[in-house]
Amino acid sequence: MVMTLDPQVDSRGLQDVGKLFGKVLDCKVEMDADGRSMGLGFIHFATAEDATKAVTCLDGTQIGDSVVEVRQFDESDKAFFAGCGYYIAGEDEDSDEKESPRPGQMLQSLFKSLEYHHVEVQEDATAQPPPLVPIWKAKLKRLQALIELYTPSHDQQMMVVADSTNCKAVADAIGEICEEVDFECVDNSSSKDARRNAVESFETGNTYILVMASEVASRMDFELSTTPAVLVNFDMPSTLLLYLYRITKRAESMTRIHSFFDPKLDGKLALPLMAAMEEAGQDIPPPLLGFWAGVDRQVDS
Repeated sequence: MVMTLDPQVDSRGLQDVGKLFGKVLDCKVEMDADGRSMGLGFIHFATAEDATKAVTCLDGTQIGDSVVEVRQFDESDKAFFAGCGYYIAGEDEDSDEKESPRPGQMLQSLFKSLEYHHVEVQEDATAQPPPLVPIWKAKLKRLQALIELYTPSHDQQMMVVADSTNCKAVADAIGEICEEVDFECVDNSSSKDARRNAVESFETGNTYILVMASEVASRMDFELSTTPAVLVNFDMPSTLLLYLYRITKRAESMTRIHSFFDPKLDGKLALPLMAAMEEAGQDIPPPLLGFWAGVDRQVDS
């Protein structure tokens, strides 16, 4: 598996890189629902020796404009593995590829198993009377309220996923109501050792709240054997596919999920998110339905 790929690298380009280390049977870069690279791909080598050589040589090297991370495929990656439909080494470029299930189809099936999935629409600050409250501050207040509600502990841990630019503000807000030893924050600047220590502390129950940058939460190599009792999506990802992946990777059916929806930033996510919730048989909150109606009116006009 190759992660943090340059978005300009396609399946054929990745296959060309793989051929430097041995015979490549097939190769694929995963795409999101809009046909854009998700920054990760799979290379299937003919032998385990060639795969090991590729991992050893490619991990930490630069391909295009990005430094890639490479590791062996494992069981935890199945939820994001789209299956067939690869660029096949040696195939004629004009040959038809086999139809394959999209990653979103598999993630949707896991999404349906959720028992507690709450999407909370944050009110538009411009609609409030003075003094205006920025949405990010409203999110912080809501996060603090959820912490007080669930009282994270050794037996009931919480994970908070936020954009890297908001991680410090989130950690500061948690620090106002929690002891410093009860929570950890892991972002893009955290070293591998810091990430490893945070994982070990969370898995042993010594850390009650783990704050993770969105980019770290989606990383294939950031594994946790412990599933939080509560997952808070402080910031939403840009696509439904990334949202489904984050949830299915970091939660299980009984995890209580609270996702903060910002109408200004997350507007493009509204329709696909509601469609996914409807298909999964989940209740759509009235404010989100109202946002949907507003979008429909704009389209009709």
